[in-house]
Amino acid sequence: MTTATLPKLPDGFVVVVNGECPTCRLVAPVFDRFDVRVVSEDDDDGLGLSYELGVETVPTLLVVEGGEERERLVGWDRGEWERVTGVVDLGDGLACVFKLESHSHPSAIEPYQGAATGVGGILRDIFTMGARPIAVLDALRFGDPGDARTRHLVDGVVRGVG
Repeated sequence: MTTATLPKLPDGFVVVVNGECPTCRLVAPVFDRFDVRVVSEDDDDGLGLSYELGVETVPTLLVVEGGEERERLVGWDRGEWERVTGVVDLGDGLACVFKLESHSHPSAIEPYQGAATGVGGILRDIFTMGARPIAVLDALRFGDPGDARTRHLVDGVVRGVG
């Protein structure tokens, strides 16, 4: 595990790509649609950051936590990328992807619309990856069921998700 300090990078996933790399050309557009910082070596800023990070092979996936690099995957190894990003291969062309979306604030303001846009955002992300979901599980958490405001939120959110 590498622990280099990366002050320029936010927590999450960072992928370094290059336009000359066929695999990079395939994965970069997918990562661009999500909360993944894509650093392209095709421009001076990206090339400089790639050099600063010590990237020698593309694609390279970095896992950043607390401004520190926690893990680095060099090159394309589907099994390793799936392990780090949470994709579970079920076989027969099926995969399980875990996607979390918190719409607490929008749902507190307008429960029905807040929940509907949260679920819509998750499905949009899945569809733009080229996947076709066969099931969606919504885990909902609320406060005291005896509270009138909580009951109002539950009613609106459940209808919005449905």
